[in-house]
Amino acid sequence: IQSGLEHAVKEGFMIKVGTSDFKFVHDKVREAAYSLIPDSEKNQYHCSLGMSLYSMTKGSNVDDIIFSVADQINHGIDDLSAPSPELQLDLAELNEMAGVKAVDCSDYVTARSYLNIALSLLPTDHWISHYDRSLRLYFLLA
Repeated sequence: IQSGLEHAVKEGFMIKVGTSDFKFVHDKVREAAYSLIPDSEKNQYHCSLGMSLYSMTKGSNVDDIIFSVADQINHGIDDLSAPSPELQLDLAELNEMAGVKAVDCSDYVTARSYLNIALSLLPTDHWISHYDRSLRLYFLLA
């Protein structure tokens, strides 16, 4: 990925910001690059990007990028092929954290969306197997 980004910088499509961040030189360049992804693959692309971000940040403080990570994964969450129960619980926790942060920012519509996704990722017996999380989610949704 790094070499591809460096190549895009050399070609003038992107600029390097700081030591490890990159951004497109213009929104139209970003839009043109995005349009190269076939529509049928965009959801999968978003989910893959989100999962990469999640795996790189898992276990660390993701508070400042929680919305970006959750949004990317949620954009293509329906395209995840048979996620393991552990992954579903991890993604439920991620969405719960994003929902709590949205509540803290007084963005209740967005919070409701994250919390509903978190709830949908819990197993069907969640009131038995994950009682505390279920109670928290329903409490936050009230």
